[in-house]
Amino acid sequence: MLVLPDCQGLGNTETEAIEKLSESLQTRLKTAKIVTLEIEAPKVENPWLKIAGMFKDDPQFDEMLEYIEEYRRELDADNEAR
Repeated sequence: MLVLPDCQGLGNTETEAIEKLSESLQTRLKTAKIVTLEIEAPKVENPWLKIAGMFKDDPQFDEMLEYIEEYRRELDADNEAR
């Protein structure tokens, strides 16, 4: 048995079930109507905004960025060596 929402194809074999499903879908499509719905996406606050900029006045921020850049260079060098 093959099933789609509210649409089924029953048969003794897979091929027969697919044929019945195809017939059912074709019948359904003959009377189908396409409708456009406009929905408003829920307004969800970006969770990252709560922490954005929290280290901007940290005296060690520049040092941390330098460490990250150096680490990335090391990773790139390791990847190129492989």
